[in-house]
Amino acid sequence: MNAAEKTGSMGFIAVILAAGKGSRAGAYKPLLTLGNGVVIDRVIQAAQDVCNKIIVVGGYDFERLCAHLRAYHPGVMPLFNPSWEQGMFTSVQAGVSGLNTPAFIHPADIPGVSVSVYRDLAAAFAQKSADIFRPVYRGRAGHPVLVAPSVFSCIVNAPPDTTMRDIQKTLHAADVEVPDQWICRDFDTREEFETLRKELLPV
Repeated sequence: MNAAEKTGSMGFIAVILAAGKGSRAGAYKPLLTLGNGVVIDRVIQAAQDVCNKIIVVGGYDFERLCAHLRAYHPGVMPLFNPSWEQGMFTSVQAGVSGLNTPAFIHPADIPGVSVSVYRDLAAAFAQKSADIFRPVYRGRAGHPVLVAPSVFSCIVNAPPDTTMRDIQKTLHAADVEVPDQWICRDFDTREEFETLRKELLPV
């Protein structure tokens, strides 16, 4: 079964944000070892069942990221964001620029999300009319968010210091309840990563 058959006539794209240096973690977060792979592997695996195309937006240590993608995810498209040091939103802008297909936006440092979250958001997109679909777990919104193509120009033309929360305030957002706590679990420090790793992959 190919990606188009999995999602019906509607195709989806995943834009994975992996450009930051990860200074507080002391390492480039997407390539930290997690289980039998690395952090970004789990994010890609969650997205690939629903998405026809996956874009990974990089910046810091881009060549090492590209080498990993070539070796383990040859169908994934790396995209360099020359403005990555200006903040995460510039990677969102780079990722959706030129797209005309609904896109999931997923920061690479939220690796625990299951494929069911992608499926639930895709199903909501097919049933409801909204600009942005947000997964919510017990009242807390998380990632990935699913963005309609009509929003892309708003994102691309916004100032680089904008956030996705700023964008959502001006648009119609639909909350999608999901039973997955991991939509809210990112990590910034090595200690937070070790806690997340132990909970996500208990011995």
